[in-house]
Amino acid sequence: MIELPTTIQKTDIQSPTKLVLISHQGSGKTTAVSLLPNCLIIDLESGSDHVSAFKLNLKRIASEQNISLLTALKQTIDAIKEGNQKKGGYVYDYIVIDPITTFEKLAEERALFNLRNSTIGKGMIKDGATINNVISDLPSGGGYKWLYQAFEDMYGAVQGLAKNCIIWIGHSKQSSLLIKGQSMEAKDMALTGKLKVDLLRDIDCCGFLWREGNQLKISFKQDEKDLTTKSRIPRLADKEFVLTEKQENGTFINNWKEIFPDWIKKM
Repeated sequence: MIELPTTIQKTDIQSPTKLVLISHQGSGKTTAVSLLPNCLIIDLESGSDHVSAFKLNLKRIASEQNISLLTALKQTIDAIKEGNQKKGGYVYDYIVIDPITTFEKLAEERALFNLRNSTIGKGMIKDGATINNVISDLPSGGGYKWLYQAFEDMYGAVQGLAKNCIIWIGHSKQSSLLIKGQSMEAKDMALTGKLKVDLLRDIDCCGFLWREGNQLKISFKQDEKDLTTKSRIPRLADKEFVLTEKQENGTFINNWKEIFPDWIKKM
């Protein structure tokens, strides 16, 4: 029998376990996450070559092993799970997926595979239909259902791989937003509509990054022209600060402790 609460239960959660970071290309996102302790970067677009870190360039690995990028990603996830099991814990404290736009493309590949091997897909092929694109080759937007399911399955497979946090790197884009009858430019994330909505519903925080000189700044501030920024953690909501700053000697100081105070005390 369920007992109803009679006292207020205060939260002690101070750090996100699911984080999205969005910015324009070339702002320094990959460099920033490389400064996290015991962090693995799963690089889907060969964007980590310039940083020193635990990293897997899956695009290069796929080419060298003559396998698909989707297969390389699945093997990586399986390897991390096996490593965690052998350790009886976690191999990595943080795992970064970079970028989420490529992750979506891989979900589309998996959706196409699933469709072709389904009863519906086999029936279409038998009738002489060509299925090369899960979105365009199904009428009335029917392919999106397959994409959403494939993305959800792949997204779920990544959860729980890291001890502290899964971090998704995204690219920003400009969108139009109707406010009081007027069309206005808004900050948005490059991800298919429902996928973005579902992702933002599940994650703890989404921060927007931009560069000013040697500083990389992050904002969790929301306004009516922002379609992505959010924070379920009260202390980060509407907060803005310098995440990394490059020094004259080429090194970086960082403020990851502002995002992860439970695990990062001083860096």
